[in-house]
Amino acid sequence: MHTSVKQDNLKAIEKFHPNVFELINRYSSDSSSLDLKTEKSRSGELTISGLTKDKARIYLHSKYDPVKESEKIIDSWHIKKKDSNVLVLGFGLGYLPIAILEKLDPLQNLFIVESSIEIFLSGVENLDLISILDRPNTKFIIGPDFLDELKNQFKKTDIKTVF
Repeated sequence: MHTSVKQDNLKAIEKFHPNVFELINRYSSDSSSLDLKTEKSRSGELTISGLTKDKARIYLHSKYDPVKESEKIIDSWHIKKKDSNVLVLGFGLGYLPIAILEKLDPLQNLFIVESSIEIFLSGVENLDLISILDRPNTKFIIGPDFLDELKNQFKKTDIKTVF
């Protein structure tokens, strides 16, 4: 764990996303069931994996180069400056949201949904996420109740979803 990175990320979360900060403070790692493991990829960047119910280890990012993988994914999306809202499903360690920032205008809303607090915290603990966390038009929807939060959020918003 990178203590200063984690502390800086948590300060930004507390300042810009107080509801997420509150959720983190209520979270108990005792309820963890994902058996997450971070390790260095071949490129030297961290990657993360978890165990399925069948005890198979699956990677949320490339084992070879998670940054390049995220850039390739973003390049294949058709995000336009006129799209006022962009929705990302899944956070992982945060590589994809970091890569998407290069394509977004500062006025575009970026909604990031991650159902697992544990996965979100792995990113907070290991990657410098300040560029995402202090961006005014970034909204996080974190935790198992994400569907209710999505419904509430998008009642008042026109959104384009890219898959």
